[in-house]
Order: sequence, then C-alpha cells, then structure tokens
Amino acid sequence: MVTAESDTILRWELQRIGPCDWVIHDLRHPPPDARDLLASVSDDGDEVVVTWHRDVPLATRYVTAEAARDDVVRWMSRQPGGTRPIPIAHFPPTAR
Repeated sequence: MVTAESDTILRWELQRIGPCDWVIHDLRHPPPDARDLLASVSDDGDEVVVTWHRDVPLATRYVTAEAARDDVVRWMSRQPGGTRPIPIAHFPPTAR
C-alpha cells in the first residue's frame, strides 16, 4: 500500500553524477521535462552545497547530499496551510 508519505519519499531521487556531485530529480516529471531537475548538489569538503533550480525555501548547505534530499521530502510532505487559531481567554479588567 502506498501512502501519501511513502509516495513523497519515492518521488525524489538523489542521483550521483560524479565523484562529488549529485542531482535531485522529481520523478513526477519525465526526464526530458526541465521540471524533473530540482537541485544540483556538490561536495566542497566539509559540507555539500545545494543549488536549487526551483523556488524552494530550503537551506543551501547540508552535511550530506542525503540530508538535502531528506529535507526536500520533509518539506514536501508537510501539511499545507497553517493551523487553526488558538483561542485566547478574555477576562474583564479587575476592579481596584
């Protein structure tokens, strides 16, 4: 059974394209479609640097390429919108 969360995990592929380079693909779009490339990831020694190819409000530096992909999965599986307003108790002013 495929759940919404597992579908989101399966949607993003981290593919190694060189000894220190990866790309994150959106498998929802076929390869000739330019929208399939979400990010380019390169290792600069201590961390990896991510270049986002779409408007994604995520960090540009991560410890590993897998951490960048996991952050994409977490961001895409979030619930849309905010939460319901929290009611605030209202009390009349105290008499002096």
